[in-house]
Amino acid sequence: MKPYQQIPIVECGEPLIPIPLEQFAARTPHPYQKLGAPYGKASPYYLRQSVIEALFVAQSQLQQQHPGWRIQIFDGYRPVEVQQFMVDQ
Repeated sequence: MKPYQQIPIVECGEPLIPIPLEQFAARTPHPYQKLGAPYGKASPYYLRQSVIEALFVAQSQLQQQHPGWRIQIFDGYRPVEVQQFMVDQ
């Protein structure tokens, strides 16, 4: 067993919400979807609400230093099936 597998997963109850992609830079379709990752009807562009709030703060700070730049969103929600797909590749 790998060390990280010994850490229990504890559900915090915080909702996953869609990332407002118009506020950030993102590739569509998602790179893993292009490889055939089995997202089904789920979108890879979901994060916990607090993470999105932190991204907005970071984006605001980035704009102050580099107007016109946007944070590139590469990855977010990764269902177990997608994680297994990535291991199997």
